[in-house]
Amino acid sequence: MVLDSHQTTSAELRQAADAQDLDAIAFSAHALKGLAGNLMARDVAALAREVEVCARSGEARTGFLAGELAREVDLLLAALAGRVGQDTQAAPVSNAPVGNV
Repeated sequence: MVLDSHQTTSAELRQAADAQDLDAIAFSAHALKGLAGNLMARDVAALAREVEVCARSGEARTGFLAGELAREVDLLLAALAGRVGQDTQAAPVSNAPVGNV
């Protein structure tokens, strides 16, 4: 269910960052904070929290951090897909640690 419902989340986050749409970034980051928390992906949850706070306060680094969050979401979804044996169009998993999945 997570894989299906978040298939486009990282692309939407990147688009919002490109458009400097702070409201959309904050909305996505807030949703991802909850998702990552539920999955015990503490690093992703912490990054999502930081992105949400930055977006709501209009910080200049918001776009960069949103891009980083999108990358982490791709990695998280790829890791989840690997665990459940599904193929996903998320970015390939690197050897870098992914949150606490």
